[in-house]
Amino acid sequence: MKGIANKIPRANRPWVSILLFWLILTPVFSQAKELGEQQVRSAVQTWVRYVTADARPNAVIERMEPYQVNGKTVAYIAHLSGGGFCLCGADDLVLPVYLYSPKGTYDRDNPNYQYILWEIETRLKNLQTGIEEKDPKLQPYEEALAERAVFWQDLSAGRMPRRMEGKAPLVEPDMIELPVTSHWTQRSPYNNSCPIGDVDCTACPNDLSPISPARLGCVATATAQIMKYWNWPLSGTEERSYPWDGDDSCDDPVGAQELSADLTDPYDWQNMPDDCESGCSQAQQDALAELCYEVAVALETDFGVCGSFSSGDKIDDVLKSYFRYHEDGRHSETIDIEEIAEEIQWLRPVAMRGSRIAKEKGKVGHAWVIYGYNKGTDPDREFKVNMGWGGYFDDWYTLDNVYGPNGVYNLNRIQVTRIAPRDMAKFVGDSDAGDGSPDNPYKDIDEALAEAPEGATLMFKAGSDNTFSGDSLVINRRLTLKGKDVTIRKGAKGVVIHPH
Repeated sequence: MKGIANKIPRANRPWVSILLFWLILTPVFSQAKELGEQQVRSAVQTWVRYVTADARPNAVIERMEPYQVNGKTVAYIAHLSGGGFCLCGADDLVLPVYLYSPKGTYDRDNPNYQYILWEIETRLKNLQTGIEEKDPKLQPYEEALAERAVFWQDLSAGRMPRRMEGKAPLVEPDMIELPVTSHWTQRSPYNNSCPIGDVDCTACPNDLSPISPARLGCVATATAQIMKYWNWPLSGTEERSYPWDGDDSCDDPVGAQELSADLTDPYDWQNMPDDCESGCSQAQQDALAELCYEVAVALETDFGVCGSFSSGDKIDDVLKSYFRYHEDGRHSETIDIEEIAEEIQWLRPVAMRGSRIAKEKGKVGHAWVIYGYNKGTDPDREFKVNMGWGGYFDDWYTLDNVYGPNGVYNLNRIQVTRIAPRDMAKFVGDSDAGDGSPDNPYKDIDEALAEAPEGATLMFKAGSDNTFSGDSLVINRRLTLKGKDVTIRKGAKGVVIHPH
């Protein structure tokens, strides 16, 4: 083959590369197939017993519910005996499990589950189309797709699969869950300050039940819960207002008005409990409602009794402009599994939004918080997510790293990273000197102790090994140190820091 390639003009060699790719990969693609219900059942059962985080060694799938598009099964909902469920692929071109809910009950009207099932359908369609058209954009995924087929075979046979080794350093923890303990919702008391909305609405077109005042909105709920994780800011920066066109989530617009909020009042973080399941005092309800409404106003939320909408790509700018979060905050339509995992290692929760266009119901989507990961499913990593439904749907979501010819853009996802308080949180551990920001951490603890402001929290990357230069480490002012499995040492000995 080398001799043949050398005889081909250089300008034509890219086409030879593509031809060789398809000659090599055609046998793999020709074997790609839709899987039967029993094969999927066996694979998912093995996954839940041995592979996933929050595994259940004695798990049994009670019922398989097919998810069909135009009469064709493209995914399954696997209902587990004793509670819990999985959203699963139905073809070995896609993953066996995209979402695992250890305790939840599947709700077909939940917009997040609608999005994930649509994601499975869209990924499968993209890959099948690429194979039919022999699209060279599939070339980077050759190894991953071949391994995926073997993965399905192992799981279906009840075998613990041996996945490819990840590229991450061994020092990284295999599993992390940040203490995002809030279980907030879009309902009362969180929406108590939202506009009333269409009180005459009796049935929502999106199958949800109307609630008044209007729903808080999933983007505002996710953003507020990340702010609660940090208990920041002490107050916002200014008054915020915008024209609201009224509630059109049920029927014609009702109640158009100018909405405003004074963000400069201090937030009562100590009166914001993780949930109000057992009841909340009036002071607690007021504190929760104030924060949540002000976040929603800052996001210019389109409120509705059937659903409230705001754009996920506004989260980073809103936090920077109105709530004193760091300028390094950013959003991207490219979902980067390694970047999200690194954010978690730096103890920073990530916001994510996914949406689709449904012909009969308009835009359907959801926003959630990512606050943990499990490397046991690599290279397609599981992430722990807070869905903003009162803790009932806090699940493990697997991010698929195979996109197909159409890339990431038709999956309509946004990730928001580098979310951190502007002055309160300082990050430690880099190859060069820095200012303690998310993008430019302090080089080491010596620099951090010299430069960090009074009252700052020094954040160390999970699993990191940090050294200081003196004979002893002296902290002579008020600072908080946080990390997970972090070593701070002089010489061979050190102290391990666990998360607060």
